[in-house]
Amino acid sequence: MMSLLFVSDPPYMKRTSTKIDYWGLTLLTIGIGCLQMVLDRGQQEDWFSSEMIIWLTMTSVIALLIFILVEWTAENPIVNLRAFKNPTFALGNVVIFLILANLFGTIVLLPIYLQTLMGYTATLAGIVLAPGGVATLFAMPLVGRLVNRVNPKILIIFGLLITAASTWTLSRLSLSADFITVVWPRVFIGSAWPLSLSR
Repeated sequence: MMSLLFVSDPPYMKRTSTKIDYWGLTLLTIGIGCLQMVLDRGQQEDWFSSEMIIWLTMTSVIALLIFILVEWTAENPIVNLRAFKNPTFALGNVVIFLILANLFGTIVLLPIYLQTLMGYTATLAGIVLAPGGVATLFAMPLVGRLVNRVNPKILIIFGLLITAASTWTLSRLSLSADFITVVWPRVFIGSAWPLSLSR
């Protein structure tokens, strides 16, 4: 309502008629919405032993498959899938997906591991994650300056190697791991994140 009341298009936009791909938008909303419900409620509903989760999963898969077909043929697609024909764009998206999945995976899974298996309090688990965020905070301006001086491809490869090594270290944790052993891989992942996304 606020947008309709206070945001107006400039004159040149009023002259051009923009068509919205309502089918694509609807299918994307249904597909992602159902997938979100599956991921949010799956644990509580015992995953695929629940009829609701099965129906939501099937709806999500069907909606997203039809979405891909609709977007491929739409005149004004909501998501231009043809952009993925460009190898640089496609590879960049794959790298960003892997890095962010790794980053957020550690943010979600590490506190669960620490609290349920190692007996950490929520505060201590948060203190384990905090240095990774601080490392990202300091690495971002540094990487911003390096991008103009060093080939970004080298920075990306360096960031990916640090992330891979840190993830491998986290995968080798045992119940006898001390506080510092858990903190350092998160610090390295936090500092590698800006490097990996420097392009």
